[in-house]
Amino acid sequence: MSERDTAAMLASKPETAGTELSAMERLREANEQLKRLLDDPIFRTGAEATARTAINAMIAVADMFPIVGGIGSFAADATKVWAHYKYRFDRARVIKAGGDPSKVKYSKIDLTPDVSVALAVGTEVFEVIGAGAVSTHAIETVAQIRHDLPRIKKAFARFREVVAYKADISAEEMEAAMVFDVNLE
Repeated sequence: MSERDTAAMLASKPETAGTELSAMERLREANEQLKRLLDDPIFRTGAEATARTAINAMIAVADMFPIVGGIGSFAADATKVWAHYKYRFDRARVIKAGGDPSKVKYSKIDLTPDVSVALAVGTEVFEVIGAGAVSTHAIETVAQIRHDLPRIKKAFARFREVVAYKADISAEEMEAAMVFDVNLE
């Protein structure tokens, strides 16, 4: 029996068709859970913190190698300085226009938003002393992780809540909610 015959035979069985539909329903449910999670500010903040931590860790490891790692560390510091001054400039512009300065947001391109510019730029002195072999970005990374770890923990707890909540809703309740277009959060 060829693969084509096997596929045709499986496609003709009603159990297989039900399984495919079940898989599509599971995919839709997973997509809805992901949308719900990404709309949640606690989860989004934690996801950003997780991504930041991973990127900072990669830069810190690469920073142990002269020249190659220095480029990543320098780029991270340059974007930090740029984001800091852009924020200050935008805030001054809003204040001058008579607007609300609290609505000015800090750039998300900064990989260490909770670390001061002075620490980020000041650690580069060790880069010169260590001839490029000292991972100065690790200092910034550790300082940022101290702020990001609680955010990551909260996001993980929120993730578990959303996944567990979905498991507590019966199929009939979900079907009724879909008929009336109700969100069961």
